[in-house]
Amino acid sequence: MKISESFDGEDPLAMLKQIQQERVLEKCERDELAYIDDEVVKRYYEEMKLSDGDMIDKMRVELGLKGYLHALAEIPEAEMGKVALIKGVTRLEIEDHLNLPDVFCNSPDYSEMPDSEIKWDEKLTNWVIDKTMNLIRFGAVSAGCQTSFEAIRASFDYFCVVLHDLGLPYRAHLDGPYPYVEILPKGESDTMFLAHLDVAEAQDKDQFVPRVITDRFGQKWTKGRASADMIGSTMVGVKALGESHKRFENVPGMLVVFNEEQAEQDYEGRKTGTNAFLEYARNKSIDLSDKTFVALERTNNPDGEGVYAEKELVGEIADKSRGAMSIHITVKGVAGHGGAVRSANLTKELPKLQNYIIEELCKKFPLTTAPGFNNQIIPIFIKTGQPDSTTLPGEGHLELMIRIVPGADFEELKRLMEETIEEYGLDIEYNWKCIEPGPVARRENRVLKRMADSIAECHGKDAVKFQNKPHASSARIAVKHLGCEAFVWGPTAGLFPHGRNEKMHVSSIPAGGKVLIKFLQKANTELE
Repeated sequence: MKISESFDGEDPLAMLKQIQQERVLEKCERDELAYIDDEVVKRYYEEMKLSDGDMIDKMRVELGLKGYLHALAEIPEAEMGKVALIKGVTRLEIEDHLNLPDVFCNSPDYSEMPDSEIKWDEKLTNWVIDKTMNLIRFGAVSAGCQTSFEAIRASFDYFCVVLHDLGLPYRAHLDGPYPYVEILPKGESDTMFLAHLDVAEAQDKDQFVPRVITDRFGQKWTKGRASADMIGSTMVGVKALGESHKRFENVPGMLVVFNEEQAEQDYEGRKTGTNAFLEYARNKSIDLSDKTFVALERTNNPDGEGVYAEKELVGEIADKSRGAMSIHITVKGVAGHGGAVRSANLTKELPKLQNYIIEELCKKFPLTTAPGFNNQIIPIFIKTGQPDSTTLPGEGHLELMIRIVPGADFEELKRLMEETIEEYGLDIEYNWKCIEPGPVARRENRVLKRMADSIAECHGKDAVKFQNKPHASSARIAVKHLGCEAFVWGPTAGLFPHGRNEKMHVSSIPAGGKVLIKFLQKANTELE
């Protein structure tokens, strides 16, 4: 039975086991992989003797995706019920549209509802640290030459296990190398959270070996790639949603993507990540235009190491963020021998073209057009010629990224860029890869006010701070398609994002977690 066929009436345990067996065989054939020895799997099962969730966590992290798939395929039918991946699944529905299979996990029926009050205690903090460290280990790199599609898929699989254990209903979109997960809302909501679990490439593999450290001030940090941006913040959000879903009638949803670093680009003609989700919602007639998007990305970067008050570790509200424009320029020339060429030498001309565009565009379009922001024109890629060749190139490529301030006239900037390129005089073709405005939220937006009030109630009015986020966030893509408001607020604080010493302040987990719980409680009350 293939995954594209209908599974109505089939036993979900047998169905999932068969899918995993097919996946193992296909993977081994494609990558010429050998099975992990059966004795290894048996030894792990004998040694673990842990809860369902911990069992699958350890197997995925320590055996890796290959070992996990093999083990899952080899587990006897009677043992399948212990696997957390299957726990809580009541139906699996396959969508032919867009080739995106949707996996639904329905929330369990709680016979005894927990207390309505949610206290962010040490147990919740430890849960966030544990899941954050496990996700760091996968090394789900989505940008640069180190992109690892297998690690991204393994991270995605593990994240789905976490959602199953929490009892959160979700829709998992599996098509393509960049999957995404939609945690489904419950009841009414005016909010949609955004998060990502992928990372940019690292300087060394040690960055994917997470650990908890204590600095010279006695402050604890979770160190590892993406601990600050943004695995830690995401897991705080997920845990808060899980606790709220058990208690409240109205809970927001969350979109979690695995290609935020490449969110603005399609992959082999297919939409991915946020763009794929928005297309899916449009085709399903899911109206998101009334939502305010909240990206749970770190917005607090402490000023070096030291001792911080709890309120100093609470994220600031970034009610304005820069947008993004990306253009790929192809320059045509005439290839020729280095000693006899009569046409332009593209190896010399492309750097000159790049500098010309930047200088001219800065003259035509002011660099500072909004308080607290600067436009940026960033060279991303330039390529001409080949090493060890005496032939001058007949084609060259140049890519520029423009980080643009909120409220800027995108159409005017686009026109000026094209005018500047055409003025240069070479045979040039260009392709806009993305044109996305910066997200903005009005101070009177009720979701933003709810967040500010939640921070004030938990940590005092002086803890409520606003900032202009200098970097673009994935919220800009939703804003472009839907025209709705969006802001960024991160529940955790960290240092050196995207750097070798990236780390998340452990004390910021409960500080931000309390705010998020308060926000969800207030949202539920307001919408009842």
